[in-house]
Amino acid sequence: MTFDPFGDFETRGYLRNIQGLKDQRSVGRLEHDAFRSALPGVLEHISSRRRFGYQDVLDVHRMLFASLYPWAGQDGARTAPDQLVTKGGLAFAYPARSRRESSTP
Repeated sequence: MTFDPFGDFETRGYLRNIQGLKDQRSVGRLEHDAFRSALPGVLEHISSRRRFGYQDVLDVHRMLFASLYPWAGQDGARTAPDQLVTKGGLAFAYPARSRRESSTP
């Protein structure tokens, strides 16, 4: 079963990627390439911050994946509010709790 938080896989592709691809392996390769090419800028951003807050998390996500996903860097409470997202066995916080959990020491 394909993870389809937006409910439009058939018309917009896997996770609404900008190319409309449906093959998750192809999208995974594009994610990997986007991550690698954006990583130097992300590391520079992170190292320039005295404190790292929720907006920084969104900014890093945008920096890493905006070349692939138009929704990258947006608050999950807006884009997929009822979805528990998992990747590689890791469960991310529910969108409604993400802001609060990212500020927990």
